[in-house]
Amino acid sequence: MTNSILNQENFVFGPGELGKLNQRLHSSALSSREKVEAQRQAHGFIASDSYPLKRLEIALADCLAAAGLPRECNLAFVERGKFGADFAVTVRSLLSAPGGAGAYIKQHVPQILAAIQNCKLAREGQIVSVEAKGMYVNLKMSASYFLNALEPVLTYGGQYGEGDAWRGKSIVVDYSSPNAAKKLHAGHIRSTIVGEILCNLYEANGATAHRLNHINDLGGFGFLLEGYRRWEKLLPSTELQNDRLAALYQLYRTLEKCAALATELASWDAASQETVQRCFGQVTSRAQYQQAWADYVKASNARYEALEAGDSTEVALWQKMVGWSLEDFKSFYDILGIRHDYVIGESFYAASGLKLLEAARAAGVVLTFSQSLADAEIARLRAAHASEEMTEQELESALESVTRDVGASVVMFPDHSRLVVLRSDGRTIYATRDLAAIMYRALFFKPSRVIYVVGQEQQEHFRPVFEAAAALGIKGETELVHTSFGFYVDAGSKKKLSSRDGASNVHRLLGQTVAHFEAKLLESGEIPAAEARESGRQLGVGSIIINDVKKTRKSSVEVFADLNKAVEEFEKSGGAYLMYSACRARSILRKYGGELPKPSSLSAAELLPVEAELVKKLMEFPNRVRAAAEQDEPSLMVSLLIEICILYNTYYNAAPVIKGGEVHLHRVALTAAVAQVIENGLQICHITCPPRI
Repeated sequence: MTNSILNQENFVFGPGELGKLNQRLHSSALSSREKVEAQRQAHGFIASDSYPLKRLEIALADCLAAAGLPRECNLAFVERGKFGADFAVTVRSLLSAPGGAGAYIKQHVPQILAAIQNCKLAREGQIVSVEAKGMYVNLKMSASYFLNALEPVLTYGGQYGEGDAWRGKSIVVDYSSPNAAKKLHAGHIRSTIVGEILCNLYEANGATAHRLNHINDLGGFGFLLEGYRRWEKLLPSTELQNDRLAALYQLYRTLEKCAALATELASWDAASQETVQRCFGQVTSRAQYQQAWADYVKASNARYEALEAGDSTEVALWQKMVGWSLEDFKSFYDILGIRHDYVIGESFYAASGLKLLEAARAAGVVLTFSQSLADAEIARLRAAHASEEMTEQELESALESVTRDVGASVVMFPDHSRLVVLRSDGRTIYATRDLAAIMYRALFFKPSRVIYVVGQEQQEHFRPVFEAAAALGIKGETELVHTSFGFYVDAGSKKKLSSRDGASNVHRLLGQTVAHFEAKLLESGEIPAAEARESGRQLGVGSIIINDVKKTRKSSVEVFADLNKAVEEFEKSGGAYLMYSACRARSILRKYGGELPKPSSLSAAELLPVEAELVKKLMEFPNRVRAAAEQDEPSLMVSLLIEICILYNTYYNAAPVIKGGEVHLHRVALTAAVAQVIENGLQICHITCPPRI
């Protein structure tokens, strides 16, 4: 079954002008895919086991194995100022053996202690003390060890933190995904930010990330195509055509709500009556309006069918409308500096959705939900209710769903649930096109994973779609993942921002935040206007991004309704602080003005405890980059960046790098490494640090 469905013959581009557009889009996608893959190879790879922390783990594991112990070393950081050590060693497999912690401390801790005391690192003086503390064996490292640990930071530069653990993996990331003919809302900010950072994290771990924007460019378009022809002159005059399109969509929704009213037209509110009469003339009764609305719906459905059939007239207007939306979205992406490798709308997948369902029907995976199947399901549901497995309310909801689905094409699951994949009238729906998109990605990208960065409210949409894709055999070896995130909520009420609230504020929120930082830079009088403009954008965008990802991905993000207050909170969120710290370190290096010292030449330097702690945090950075990718959790890396900045800002005030003409070269090297790691982390977060603030 898999081979019969998952093949290129089942991906078709559709008829007429729409089919021609899709063929060109496919050719462009293949070209972009080759470019993305070539760029990833050209960027190169850093071996994950080349970093000091990994090398230390390997060296200690080797010495344990030489002593007849398991070749295993679990390292934990400890604070030198509190414990007089830098790392704590345990061997988990021995710790979890019979006898528990008591037997481990009595029998194995002395063995581990002796093995490490006799290892090469201890003999060479890189480990200066080894001490047993309960179940831990604590290690204190030499100053030269930590100074040499700066070498990879300064050598790898902008690639420090990268690894090759995911080399050879291809990952498609579906993020942002706005709806054409609508305004952006707050959820699109989160999806766009989180999706872009995840792509950067995957690439930092050696994978090839394909950035894909899946635009909803079909939903409701029959009504818009018909409505635009009827009511174009009623739309507001605005500079952005997408604003007019969004107004048309809202008009359609208002008329739809009026059609559902059960009372007579004379009792409707004045605004509804006025809207109906502006659109349909002197309608005086509910019956007249119902007829006018039915005629509009019929004409809209005909427009939609003509669009899917590739009619040149409908495709031309539809293409123009989608272009208006894309132009509007581009201004949002431009502020953030976001670029997608592929912008592919749902229309690209509609014809293929029908084709694959035809093959799936022949294979017996897709069925028509007939009245007999419905009757059997109704009997099962009533039996479940009788045995108190369902409440009355759950039964009523389930029975309503059964009635609604009769005649539709469905995929049935073992738990008796089902996914509607095609309407009873043969029209495609989201699920039809989502399945075709999965097939397309499996065929032409052959990804290890396809990740959908979409809000948590979509969980119940993706779960059955993924299950259906497995049942149809169209995903191949691809893992399908819904990487969800929490809501944007009003900081006052803690309630989720509505789409309308978010939509009205997205561009203003971004614009005002950028303007705030630009104004502050201009006030200083030290930065030219052009530089202040670009640095203001970087500070504004960076502050919004860090505000979004400093907490766990599934946490809600608070936004104040008052834009001035919102901007103030963004400034406090930590993004500007991170950039300030990097700029401060760079300014110290500019003051130094010389060539960076080689860490290997600084072995005579003595390190303060805080300097050892700083180096350890820099050593931890590659591990955090990897963990953040593995868990789809950017906050794991961001929290470390904040810790580095807090520690460094305390450090350089207490231990000057340059004072009274005296230069502490090891602090120059440490400052350069700190600046590099902060900037690398910011780059992964899609933040460019200004040259100065």
